[in-house]
Amino acid sequence: MISDDITTWVNTLPYWQRLISDKIFHSVLIDEDVMNEIYNVFKIENKLMQGNNETLILEPTQFDDIQPDETVLWKGIEDVKGINALSDNQKINIGNQLTIIYGKNGSGKSGYVRIFNNAFVSRGDKSLLPNIYSSSSGKQSAKLLFEVNGSNKIVNFPKDIKVQNYCRRVSVFDSMSALGDMTKENELSLTPIEFNFFDKLAKFTKEIKDKFDNEKALNQVKNDFSESFSEETSVKKTIESINGNTKLEDIKKAIKVSDDEDELLKKYTVRKKQLDALNINERIKKINNLVQDIHQIKDKIKVLSDKLCVERIQKIRKLIDKYNLQVQLSSEEGLKQFENDQINNLGTPEWKSFIEAAKSYYDSIEKGNEKLDYCILCKQDISKIDLIDKYWAYLKSESELQLAQVNRDIISLINDFEKLKSNEIIIPKTRLYEYLELNHVNILSAITQFEGECKSQTKDIINALRKKEFGNEVLSPTFGNKILDDIIQNLNDEKVKLNSYEISKESETIQKFFNEYNAKLIAEKLLPKIEDYILKTSWLIKAEKCRVSTQSITVKQNELFSKYVTEDYKEKFKSECQELKVNIEIDSVQRGTIGSTKNKLSIKGKNLDKILSEGEQRSVALANFLAETEISEENVCVIFDDPVSSLDYERRDRIAKRLVKLAKSKQVVVLTHDLSFMRSLEDLAKTDEVILDFQHIQRLPNKTIGVINSKIPWIGMKVQKRLSALRLDLQNMTGNYRKCDTPEKEEKYVKDAKAWCENLRETWERAIEETLLCGAVERYKPSINTQSLKKATFTKELYPEIDAGMHECSDWVHDRSLNLGENVPEPDDLKRYLDRCETFVGSNKAH
Repeated sequence: MISDDITTWVNTLPYWQRLISDKIFHSVLIDEDVMNEIYNVFKIENKLMQGNNETLILEPTQFDDIQPDETVLWKGIEDVKGINALSDNQKINIGNQLTIIYGKNGSGKSGYVRIFNNAFVSRGDKSLLPNIYSSSSGKQSAKLLFEVNGSNKIVNFPKDIKVQNYCRRVSVFDSMSALGDMTKENELSLTPIEFNFFDKLAKFTKEIKDKFDNEKALNQVKNDFSESFSEETSVKKTIESINGNTKLEDIKKAIKVSDDEDELLKKYTVRKKQLDALNINERIKKINNLVQDIHQIKDKIKVLSDKLCVERIQKIRKLIDKYNLQVQLSSEEGLKQFENDQINNLGTPEWKSFIEAAKSYYDSIEKGNEKLDYCILCKQDISKIDLIDKYWAYLKSESELQLAQVNRDIISLINDFEKLKSNEIIIPKTRLYEYLELNHVNILSAITQFEGECKSQTKDIINALRKKEFGNEVLSPTFGNKILDDIIQNLNDEKVKLNSYEISKESETIQKFFNEYNAKLIAEKLLPKIEDYILKTSWLIKAEKCRVSTQSITVKQNELFSKYVTEDYKEKFKSECQELKVNIEIDSVQRGTIGSTKNKLSIKGKNLDKILSEGEQRSVALANFLAETEISEENVCVIFDDPVSSLDYERRDRIAKRLVKLAKSKQVVVLTHDLSFMRSLEDLAKTDEVILDFQHIQRLPNKTIGVINSKIPWIGMKVQKRLSALRLDLQNMTGNYRKCDTPEKEEKYVKDAKAWCENLRETWERAIEETLLCGAVERYKPSINTQSLKKATFTKELYPEIDAGMHECSDWVHDRSLNLGENVPEPDDLKRYLDRCETFVGSNKAH
């Protein structure tokens, strides 16, 4: 058996997966609380949590033996207590062939279906809610009735269902789960029901994996303890090296402050105060700052010396000489051409500036290549005057161009020296100024004198450049940097002298001790976090060695699929599809996905949603269920919960015919709220000579649900059954009529008679459908059965008989006229009405 193979394989799995399997086998609801318990078992098993696990070895389910020659029938259910608000102590009887259990929506039918899903072989909803209105003290129970070789057997639910093989002989087709057999991948998932175990195990295994991955993510912590330490110490290095293998006791030992360290702290604290009083570090810092300032002064002096050196002054003198030479050449070469033009102030700078400005203005208004032939100032004709052209030629002469370049160089030098005027070598009131004023006033004077000479010489050079001549001899100021180097050397000697007493070394030793001591105090405060870090990191090291996967589940499922889903199974499935008029070609496909395992019969070369309607999909799922039960050697009874819900009438008829045909070989139980489907089953059962039993689940006016009786509801009764029911009611009414000794009893009889007449009129109406028209036209059918008209006995002569029968009972259905009085039909009158109807039905019955 598949279940034995599954159980044998489950015992090779880790304990936590065996625990899941055991709960699946016993249909235990695996909710979040149960998953948390299993996850703890998983962690204990992998040494990720303290605790002990019990040993769990799953034995193949030991069912009560059934002999091969035993005849087993399911006979019903009784004494339901505490389940889904169903009324207590009810009984449903199941017949040997076809049993219809009718119940309107909300009558409690689904509550019984859930019991069947738990007790028998089913893919359907197994959730059982407690009945708060029950007196069963929270205990849920029922009795399943079987007949074995003519003897009655009782299986107590839920106590005995896991060991009684009788329950395995009944299978349930739950219409709500039928379409659950369809995947979202446009393929059919059609497998024996035992393979649901693998889907569930894979699903819960993945949930454990998700929990495991989430906890690993939460335990991913970072060693950022070093951020708490400002100094580099051995304690800091120890804390930085912590990992999952570190022992907390070693950390505690490394950071513990000893008594000797406490004593040394007191000693060093006193000594540090003494050293701080010497202010050594501050004095060394001031010396370093003074040395830095002197180096900056040396840099400034070098810049001034370079700018005002003899070589540079000589170059400036040559530049001025070059300028004057170019002026002379310009006058000699360029101005000769204007000697005869009698121009005032010829060659003066004002004249030259005027010519340059005129040229610039002329260029700004010239239009393209068009040459202006008038004066741009007075508008007079100058086309015959060549003086203008000579002016332009003069500006373009070589001597003038060189003169312009030399002039630009002179202007650049003037700007450069102007900047030097604001360059101060030493600024009063600064730390270096005050130091020199106090300790080296002669050197301060030398620096100040040098600065003054530089400014004076700078001023003279600027004047010479502007006048284009040296009036006096310009000298280059000098300053000897050796006196500044001597000061630097003296300061460095003083710094060495401060360190010569090893004060700095002692201070460093004391500070290092303080750093280590304080680091231990900080580490001690971090101990709870350090412990948490070590525990989580250690847990992660162990966790990384654990592997949670659904691969082995998929492999085993595929192995058993190949073993048990035989060609016989596939052929039976194809046969059932053909009988239900679903013509498809299928392939067997095996596939595993994360969290589930799938073995499928897929449609060749087509997408499911383009081939099958929803009705066809439901029919295919039903065909799979029938294939399972037909090849099963154990199955003797099948239960269908609303198998035709939302289907069209043609498919409903096919399914009805298949179920009636199936009832010839095994028990068939159909639960439905559909009266038309019930009537179809009833008609087909009569035609095929299948024994039909009926049960009615009701919801009473006081909201009590799940109440059972064996009477078909009036609306679902055929004419003959209605006549029988009317005859029985008439007998009771006759007895009550004879006992009418009070006005109240008489009033009750009147009401009963009126209701009885109304039912009789409805029976006449139904007789027209069933008897007169032989069922060719019926109100619950979506089509007209013209073939049945061949058997119809309707003639025009029958009309008066029908009219008379309906008229005499109709008088008591509607409000009577005052002229008719209060005459109420006596029982003999009612009997005469009923006899007329029975005679009509019997005389016109189709042959």
